[in-house]
Amino acid sequence: MIYPSHWTSHFGIDNPDREPYKLVSAYAKLENELLDQLDEPPISRPWIQDFEAPWLYDGPPQTYGKTEVEAQIKALAENGIDEFLLWNAGNSYTQDVNYKIK
Repeated sequence: MIYPSHWTSHFGIDNPDREPYKLVSAYAKLENELLDQLDEPPISRPWIQDFEAPWLYDGPPQTYGKTEVEAQIKALAENGIDEFLLWNAGNSYTQDVNYKIK
């Protein structure tokens, strides 16, 4: 699960929830480095975020919509990860997302 809302500044990103592309890209790079060391690396199929995380904010939370979901998909694609799953506990997913970003 690469939900930006669940990360700290581990990758040097002060507020990962506000920078979904940067967080997912940094994670994917590290994952690729580690999996490349295996003789038979598995297919990466991470869960990505399609929900808001109001518990992180005193004011309005980071809105998660088309831009934020596509940013995560783009970061994965740029790092050779073409499969993913989306999560939204309310089963309310963002409309009109391009899921085939390359």
